[in-house]
Amino acid sequence: MAESTTKKVAEDYHGIKAEIVSHVVWGVVANALIIKLPEASNILSSRDGSKTVRAVCNCYLPESLWPTFHTAADNWPAYLKAVLAEANLSPEEVTALSTGVNMDHIAWRAEVFEELWVLAFVTAGVSTNAMRIGMDKATTIERNGVFDKVGTINTILHNYSYRI
Repeated sequence: MAESTTKKVAEDYHGIKAEIVSHVVWGVVANALIIKLPEASNILSSRDGSKTVRAVCNCYLPESLWPTFHTAADNWPAYLKAVLAEANLSPEEVTALSTGVNMDHIAWRAEVFEELWVLAFVTAGVSTNAMRIGMDKATTIERNGVFDKVGTINTILHNYSYRI
């Protein structure tokens, strides 16, 4: 893996640190959002189910890599391990999502109400592989008789209450 670069997204929001790590894996330039939590936390993930993690990762997978992941199931763990090595993390302590959206296009927002706060990181693709989990593959959406391709929406939420 070539040398990576890092761009801060959320410097230190209640101990949460988010950064975009650019890297080259298997000769392809990509990036990943890595959200480091202040302590190990229980999460619910569409990929990993219930798990205790120290970080959450959203990996941008350029289209040139897609065939690699569709032809060999063990390529994803190898790829994720290479990406996480740059952040000194292991797959066992992370949950990860993947998308065809470059992390430079991530949207994030923090909202606070009294003693409650929520932090959201979202990517939304509009031209690739959205699926209804466990049901079927969505390929288009109809608008005024025209069918447009749809893509994935990855959402990472972290919330907290100051009051116990």
